[in-house]
Amino acid sequence: MLLHPATGSTVTDGSLLLHHTYGVPYLPGSALKGICRHRAERLKADRVCLSGVTEWPRLLFGWTGEGDADGESGLFDFWDALWVPEPPELLATGDSDFTPLVEDIVNPHHGDYYTRKEDRPPPSDGDAPIPAHILTVAPGTRFLIVVESFAQGDQVKDLLDWVVTTLLRDALREDGIGARTRAGYGRLDLDLPAAAGNIASQGGARPSSLFEATKQPAQVALVSLNKSDRSLRAAIDGIGNIVLRLPAARTLFAALPSSVQRDLEKNRSVRLLVTWESVGNVRRIVALEADPASAPL
Repeated sequence: MLLHPATGSTVTDGSLLLHHTYGVPYLPGSALKGICRHRAERLKADRVCLSGVTEWPRLLFGWTGEGDADGESGLFDFWDALWVPEPPELLATGDSDFTPLVEDIVNPHHGDYYTRKEDRPPPSDGDAPIPAHILTVAPGTRFLIVVESFAQGDQVKDLLDWVVTTLLRDALREDGIGARTRAGYGRLDLDLPAAAGNIASQGGARPSSLFEATKQPAQVALVSLNKSDRSLRAAIDGIGNIVLRLPAARTLFAALPSSVQRDLEKNRSVRLLVTWESVGNVRRIVALEADPASAPL
């Protein structure tokens, strides 16, 4: 059973989260990402590293700094998990009356003890319970969970499999999602595809080389200076913008010829030879050199 895994208002006293368009229960992608990140932070606290990188949860799930411009997006996108209307076993029997909602009760026994501010009677076995009826998600309800990545390559695929088969599956099984997980609500299991199931049966072995830095050869790109925060921005063909912030930006800027520095200070874009590398989902500039054939724009 599952209760509200989000912080917004709901239409029921039991905090059951229903999709605003379809009116059925669902699992918000932000909640799925949150429990994965929480699981990852617990592993990090237990000194679990990926490829020697201690801050690997930041590379997987992104981070934000104090300013709006500071931070990195996560490597994966977690979609809202929508309800799958018909369980296979009911399709086989032709029973189409399955509903994802069932009635449950919260059964407080000591109402006066918890609600009175004065003259509270001590809790007693003779107190009369007052059942409160609530809606919950029915056992056997299925949701379609989709996790994807914009990045390409076998390393990313291996890590995606590990995130789903280890972090997400263990979080749903052991921690649960939503409200009242300590009372047993919100426990789910994953029905994994065959390929992912094979990976899961290997004991959740962690990928060994995802966070190795991949250095790219120098290429000509337009570089500009943001004078408000002194960051450097390189527009790489086929990749997009790569932003280098302080203090590394200050070091590379100081190493440029004075003529290039003046052009950048005048808000001009300059063609430079840019060397960059990728570490997980993070791209960073490692070197800037003047291009003899370049001219300010």
